[in-house]
Amino acid sequence: MEQNKETTSVYYGGLTWAIQQKELDLSKIGLPDLSNLSDLSVLIDLSIEENKNISSSINNRFLNMLAATKVFDIHDFSDLRPDSDIDRVKKMHRYSICPEITEFEITESEESGIFLKVTIVFIIENYLNNNRREIPVTAIGWGTNRINVIANSIDKITNQFEYVIGEFEELTDNFKIADIFQGSVVINNGKKRGIKAGDFFYSYDYQTGKKTGNFVVERTEQNLSYARILDTKVKPQSGDPLKPYNYLGILSETYIDNFFGDFFSGYVMGTKIIWTRWLYTVNPIFGLNRYELTSIDGEKIVLMTPYLGLRVVRYIKSFSFSTSFTFDRGYVSETEIARTTSGWKYYGGTVKAEISKRIMKHFFIHAEGGFSGFFSPDYDYYPEITGFVFGGGIGLKL
Repeated sequence: MEQNKETTSVYYGGLTWAIQQKELDLSKIGLPDLSNLSDLSVLIDLSIEENKNISSSINNRFLNMLAATKVFDIHDFSDLRPDSDIDRVKKMHRYSICPEITEFEITESEESGIFLKVTIVFIIENYLNNNRREIPVTAIGWGTNRINVIANSIDKITNQFEYVIGEFEELTDNFKIADIFQGSVVINNGKKRGIKAGDFFYSYDYQTGKKTGNFVVERTEQNLSYARILDTKVKPQSGDPLKPYNYLGILSETYIDNFFGDFFSGYVMGTKIIWTRWLYTVNPIFGLNRYELTSIDGEKIVLMTPYLGLRVVRYIKSFSFSTSFTFDRGYVSETEIARTTSGWKYYGGTVKAEISKRIMKHFFIHAEGGFSGFFSPDYDYYPEITGFVFGGGIGLKL
């Protein structure tokens, strides 16, 4: 199968003619008398040679356009004809493109000139799942002589080949940089291909497969996406191939913080889940904290605080900077404070600032600091708990 896992291995089968050479009307051709058989053979041979030139011209253009995408690992077997060799070569590659001329019709008019209608059917086969797709492209060229007409038709066919490449890229799930715009990269696909804000992509060298940069999608349109450049080893350029990291869009963080207040001090252990897909700058949070605190009188209290909140994030290179706001509900699980009992006694919230650093594809470390405060409606028996928190932890990106 594919030798290079980072590119799509394509067998290009070469242009073929699926139509028979039509019988020539010698009376309309401005050539000397060709009434004998040998002269007729010469004329037919010339026509066949012209077909070969047309095939060669179109093949070269198609191959150049495929190579210019920098997405495909192309193997040109345009001149390969024996069926046994073709079957053997196809087995070595995941996809094949075999264009075939199915219509080639010239119409001459003294008033309007010469018209040529050409139809090429591109047969795309996926040998991995045995899918076959046929994409027809038709062009009508016009001119005052046959050479101009054929050139005009070929230009129109090759211009439309970009749409065939687009269809083929959809089959191969390949993405690339379409443009660089105001410090962001424009990705050649968007919502139509399932790209969401908050998705991460990386660029790579299509020859070596090595990663060359990381990007995060800031916004999407139907057929385009705009991604922020995080970090790159080489300057991104139009045509660079991209791969999605295929994250589910879930961040899981575990952390330990120190708590410092006027009346209580201690530590906080917690874990939280952050949802990142569809929402680039603002993400919902769900988490759980365990506050183990001691008062200045030496009395211990333990709070379990599930919480909901929002995170506002900004990505800069391999770092992310965020601020979170949460609403907490406090459950007293242990207490040594007089006249207090277990139960859902507290309401509160936390404001935090966080900086995180990606260290591997799925792992990152972070440091955080902020302020937490809890209040009880039964304030005569349950004292106010407020203080600053500082700490850090590790995270997992799924």
